[in-house]
Amino acid sequence: MIDEFVKTTFYQDTDSDQYGSGLVSTEACSMPVGYTTGANDCNDLDARLNPTTQRWIDADTDGFSSGSSATQCTGPANYAMPGQLVTTSNFAA
Repeated sequence: MIDEFVKTTFYQDTDSDQYGSGLVSTEACSMPVGYTTGANDCNDLDARLNPTTQRWIDADTDGFSSGSSATQCTGPANYAMPGQLVTTSNFAA
């Protein structure tokens, strides 16, 4: 027997990055437009910031990374997002 009235909680995804904010939710039988199933967005106003955001170490803050990275919501000291770096390697190709 299928219960057609089972509702799921959906979370508003303002920046359309497929990660929602826990601040605004709704219950519905199917996912409404502008919502997603997870409430784990780091910043729902910036699609670049989510749990899969990759940041590269720039230990001397010269705009170059040695290639070490971390994937997390908030950037540790001396880590930068790819658009903030000149390159992710100090070595010429």
